[in-house]
Amino acid sequence: MLLTLGDFIADTDEEAIKKYFHPTKQVVDAISKDRPFWRPLTFEQYLNSVGPEGSMLVGSPETVANKLIDMIETLDLDRFLLHLPLGSMPHEDIMKAIKLFGEEVAPRVRAYFNKSK
Repeated sequence: MLLTLGDFIADTDEEAIKKYFHPTKQVVDAISKDRPFWRPLTFEQYLNSVGPEGSMLVGSPETVANKLIDMIETLDLDRFLLHLPLGSMPHEDIMKAIKLFGEEVAPRVRAYFNKSK
């Protein structure tokens, strides 16, 4: 099974949550104009989505790795697609998120599952 979500990684949970809210709100609000059951995104809804029980992977490398491990185990995933908000965030932030994923998140996830084998 493949899973793709809205994702963003920064040095801290607080930084990631703050930086990712506006791009997420832009997308949800735009979609909500054309879909009768969607509503503009509130900050409270966003916090639920990025929180421990939410579906979005937003936070520090440790937070994102732990949540991704939990999702992989819970949903029995064999693939994961990182989806970053290209175009709606500064290029430097996206490049840093990619670097953090490659250098910190992915190695933690690999190590966890290699240890489990």
